[in-house]
Amino acid sequence: MVDEVPSREWAVANYHPVFAPTLIRTAGYTMPGDFGGALYTQVDVVPSHDGFFEISLADGVTTAYYQLSELGVTPEMFGAKGDGITDDLPAFQSAIAFSRRLYLIRGGVNYRLHGQLNLPRFQCIIGFGMANSDSDGTTGAPKLIFTGTGTHCIGTNDSDGLSTHSKIGGFVLRDTSGGGYRYLMNFRQCIEMTFEDIKLETTHTGTTGFHGYKKNLSDISWSNRMSNVKVRLPDENSMHTLDVSWSDSTVLDCQFTGGNGAVDRGIEVRYIGCQFERSQTVGMTVAKSANTKRSCFIGCTFDGNWCVGLRFDTFMDDSTTYHVESSVVGCTFRTLDPNNGTPGKCDIEFVNERAGTVYQMPVISGNTHQAGAITRFEYFGIGRWSGGKFFGNSSRDFNRQNFGIEDDALYVEPTGIKVPRGMVAARGERTVYGQEKVSGFFGNRNSGAAGVALGYDGADAFVAATRTKGKAKQALAFKVGGVTIARFTPDGDFFQLVTDMFMSLGTGTEKFLNVFSRNFRPGPGVSSPIWTSGTGSPEGVLSAPVGSLYTRLDGGTNTTLYVKERGSRNTGWIAK
Repeated sequence: MVDEVPSREWAVANYHPVFAPTLIRTAGYTMPGDFGGALYTQVDVVPSHDGFFEISLADGVTTAYYQLSELGVTPEMFGAKGDGITDDLPAFQSAIAFSRRLYLIRGGVNYRLHGQLNLPRFQCIIGFGMANSDSDGTTGAPKLIFTGTGTHCIGTNDSDGLSTHSKIGGFVLRDTSGGGYRYLMNFRQCIEMTFEDIKLETTHTGTTGFHGYKKNLSDISWSNRMSNVKVRLPDENSMHTLDVSWSDSTVLDCQFTGGNGAVDRGIEVRYIGCQFERSQTVGMTVAKSANTKRSCFIGCTFDGNWCVGLRFDTFMDDSTTYHVESSVVGCTFRTLDPNNGTPGKCDIEFVNERAGTVYQMPVISGNTHQAGAITRFEYFGIGRWSGGKFFGNSSRDFNRQNFGIEDDALYVEPTGIKVPRGMVAARGERTVYGQEKVSGFFGNRNSGAAGVALGYDGADAFVAATRTKGKAKQALAFKVGGVTIARFTPDGDFFQLVTDMFMSLGTGTEKFLNVFSRNFRPGPGVSSPIWTSGTGSPEGVLSAPVGSLYTRLDGGTNTTLYVKERGSRNTGWIAK
C-alpha cells in the first residue's frame, strides 16, 4: 500500500494514520512541486542518515520510521531551496552521505553553498545542463555558488584520501567568496574519473581552477577524462587554471582562460581540441617530474598568452631519464598581450636548467603560427636538448642563436631538406651547421677543427675537406669497414690521392677511357722514377731520379723519348 502526501514536512506534522503504510510518496519536501518529492519505505529502526522522517500514528504512542527508497537523489529531497540565499550545503552533504548518485535536475537554479563540498569515492554529481563560457551567467545549467571558506569548493573527502570511478558534471561552479578558497575543484589521486560539461570561475586572484594531484609521486592517478570543462580565472590571477598529475588520461574540447595558465605534471595526457588563452605568463606548461613524459597536443589553440604559448620544462625532474616524448600536432599559436597586442616572447619554449643534461625533444608538426609576430621556438637554461623533429610550418623562423638544439638540425619542406643559417651545436664529431655556401659541415664540434663540408659555390656542388684555424694540413679519407682505402692529402694548394697500394684504378674488364696526369710515379714513394712530358730537351733542365722517362712534345727522330740513366740532378738524360 502506498499513501501519497503533499510533502515530507506536512507528513511529519499532520499525517497520523491508524495503521502505518508500507510506502509513502511525497509530492515535495516543504511543499508540493518543490522538486523534493520522493518515495519512502517503512523501516523498523531509526536510520543513520538524514534521508528519513518519522510520523506518529493515531494512537498517539506508536512511531513509524520511513527512509528514502530512491537509488538516485536530488538535493531538494534533503531540503535544498536553490534560491541563491539559503545555505544549501547541509542538504548537499546529506544527499551525498545517503547516495552515490546526486542529480541536479533543475535548470538555471542557484544553489548557495557556504563552505566546502567534500565527495567520497564513487560519488557522482550529474547536472542536466551545458555549462557555457559566458561570464554573465546566462546558462541553463544549475549553478553552485560558493560563498564560504575552505581548501576547496568541491573536492576529495579527507577520510577517503582518493577519488575514483565517479562522474561529475553538468553545472556551473562560481566562487564569490572573495578569497575564501584555495581551489575551485581539488581531487586527490584521481582514478577513472570523468569531468564533463562544467564551468569553473572565480573573481579572486589567488584561487586555482582545477587541481588534480597526488600526495606521493608514486601514487597512481590514471585513466581520467575531462570534456567540455571551462575554467575562467581573472587575467591578473597568479594561480593555474588547470594543475593535474595524471597519466593515461584525455582532456577533450576544454577551455582554460586567464591566471597563470595550465600545468601538466603527469606522465601521459592527451589534450585534444583544447584552448589555452589569456595567461599572464604561459598558456600551458608541460612539467617533467618522472622517468617518462608523453604529453600530446592535437588541434589545440594557444591564443593571447602574454609570454609563451606552450612550455616544456624540466625544472622539477629528479629522474635520470632525459626524455620528453611528446608531440604538438595541428595546433594554432598567437602569443601576445590580448589587451594591447604587445608581442610575447615565443610560441613554444624548451627549458632545461640542469647543467650537463641533454633531453630528447618532442615532435612538432603541422602547426600554425601568427606570421612575423615573434620567435616561434626558443631555448632557455644551461642544459641542452636533442633529437628535435620539426616538420612543415612549425620548422620555420627558428631562433637558432638562442636554441642549443643537437643532432637533428635538418627540417623538411615541400622544396627539399634544409639546414638553417647560423650555427647549431652538436655532440662530438657529429656537428651540423649552416655557413656561407656550405649546406652542411661534419667535424669535431664548431671549434674550427677540420671536417667535411658539403655545399654549392654558385657554379658547382662540392664535397671538400677543411682545415683547422691554424691551417694545419688535413686529409679527406675514404674508408670501408674501418680500413682507409684512399685519402686526399693537402700538398700546398693541392690534394694528393693516397691509396697505400690498396686500390686499383679500374679493372681488367672495366677500364678508364682516358687517364690524364701531369706526372706519373711508379714505385714505393716520392723518390721513385717519374714519367712526365714537356717541350725541349730535359738535359740540364729537369731533375729526376735514375730510371725516369721524359716525353718530348716537340721532338723528332731519336729525340722524342729521353731516359734518365745516371746522376741525381738535371743531367744524365739520354735521348732514344
